Amino acid sequence: MAYSEVLRQVTLAGGGTSGAHHFGGLAAFYVLSGSIFIKSAHRSSLRLGVGQGAAFLPGTDLQETNAGPNQAIYLEYIVTPVGEEFEVPLSQPPAA
Repeated sequence: MAYSEVLRQVTLAGGGTSGAHHFGGLAAFYVLSGSIFIKSAHRSSLRLGVGQGAAFLPGTDLQETNAGPNQAIYLEYIVTPVGEEFEVPLSQPPAA
């Protein structure tokens, strides 16, 4: 099976949030500055600070929120099987 890999840097303003979404592949997060909360459908809200990371299985509903007043910067690394949707927006935040 072939895979597509994407590494992207995300910046959230203080108090900012991403839209709710899920990825078609494995998603890993790593915080470079600030701190974020990751709300997911399969575990309680997770707070990550500088140097911390977490990974989520494909299809897990997610939403990231800046946990502080200053900007937060983090990396997303997504490994998706070719032919699967990369990212799917959701109409509402995940229910924990």
